[in-house]
Amino acid sequence: MKKAQISPEMLMSIGAAIMIFFLVLLLIADKRENLRALESYVSERETCIKLADAIVNAYTGGIETNFTIYYNATISPNLLRVGTVTCTYPINTVSNLTDKVFTINSGQVRIEMQGENVTIQNV
Repeated sequence: MKKAQISPEMLMSIGAAIMIFFLVLLLIADKRENLRALESYVSERETCIKLADAIVNAYTGGIETNFTIYYNATISPNLLRVGTVTCTYPINTVSNLTDKVFTINSGQVRIEMQGENVTIQNV
């Protein structure tokens, strides 16, 4: 073998190593995207469950609750949708003082019992 020459086998092994590196890099990027989607789902689910719990607490105990949500939520009797997540709760008498089906925006929210109804409003 002469100086400064690389055998074809060495070139193929270097090429194979580079291909494996890019394949692993592609798999890592795919897993990272899946993780971001899962984190978003879990966060939406957590917000949905917190809202449903606050509605039930206001109805059963008259507990007024103020807290911050980070997603818009659509609320209707027995059904709550936050992003792509849907939760149910056993209360029919929920409103925003005017409508039974309504949307609250992300931000500060007040949930309280007023007479026979649970009211939910942005603060």
